[in-house]
Amino acid sequence: MSTFTIQPIHQTPSLFIKEKKMLILADLHIGIENELQEKGLHVSSQLPQMWYMIKKLYADYQPKDIVLLGDIKHSIPQTPFHEKKQLRRFFSDLNNMATIHIIPGNHDGNIKWYLPEDVILYESDGTVLDSIGLLHGHRWPKKSVLQASYLLMGHTHPTVMLQDR
Repeated sequence: MSTFTIQPIHQTPSLFIKEKKMLILADLHIGIENELQEKGLHVSSQLPQMWYMIKKLYADYQPKDIVLLGDIKHSIPQTPFHEKKQLRRFFSDLNNMATIHIIPGNHDGNIKWYLPEDVILYESDGTVLDSIGLLHGHRWPKKSVLQASYLLMGHTHPTVMLQDR
């Protein structure tokens, strides 16, 4: 069994695996501010801050591979036009940094429509890369993922509830 140093990166939804030069990100929810705005909570686009974070992570860690563990986009079942544009630009820019691997989450229906040709898209029941099982976590993983030496999963992000008295 290979051993890896899995390093959580403070105040980011990410991990770095030093020996593999692999950056793992989960639950970006690009476009979530559109849904919040429809519900009366006005939040500016989070994409500039997200992109700044990713560029900083790339500069600090120089990953060879970037793995996205699902819920990259937010809107389901329909993706608004402006979110489609954001996704295409995001993936195009990200693809210039490293090899991109995607394990889709429950918000990522039809995500293949927004991906550059050479992005690697796996099934939503996960995959194994070098004895590391990777999945989003919204569905049962395939047997090989469960049998991996390590298991990394997204989908368990914190929530906040705002309520009037």
